[in-house]
Amino acid sequence: MDDLCKANGCMKNHTATYAKWNGSLGDAVSFWLPIDGYSDYFIHFSVGASIKY
Repeated sequence: MDDLCKANGCMKNHTATYAKWNGSLGDAVSFWLPIDGYSDYFIHFSVGASIKY
C-alpha cells in the first residue's frame, strides 16, 4: 500500500489528490487535501471499510 500514499505529492504540488484501493473489507478511497495558506499542512481521510477494529 506504500504506492497509494499521496502525501508527498500533495505537499509538493499543493494539489488535492486521491487513491482508490481494495481493502480486506471492501473498496476504500483515501483523500489528501492541501490547506491554502499553510504549505506544510494537509487534511487526510479515507472513506470505506479498510480494517476491522
